[in-house]
Amino acid sequence: MIKNRLIILLFLHRNKLELRNTFPMKKRILVFGKTASLMELVLGKFKREGWDAEAAYSVKQAVRKLGEVEFDALVVGGGVDLSTRTDLQRHITNEFPKTIMINALQGSMVNQVKEALSV
Repeated sequence: MIKNRLIILLFLHRNKLELRNTFPMKKRILVFGKTASLMELVLGKFKREGWDAEAAYSVKQAVRKLGEVEFDALVVGGGVDLSTRTDLQRHITNEFPKTIMINALQGSMVNQVKEALSV
């Protein structure tokens, strides 16, 4: 698995050594939904924010992707039924506790993710 590389520079500032991250890590978002055309719109919005975003259309696919790469958030679209949401939440809680699950509404997804991740 390839991890993002972090570049840190040391600066001498007012006789103090400072660390500065010159390559901030992008947020990784996994978007879960049922409708491909809507998912493409959502992925485009997230990518315009500078985030890495991928789609998953089934619980199995989402769990596989979460196991391959560390995501900051799993965003679940409004059209996903309650039993699927519950199944996803169980996997997040038990297997990927660092990943935040966001039950998002179409019009405010970007703002909900920014707020949840404190971006």
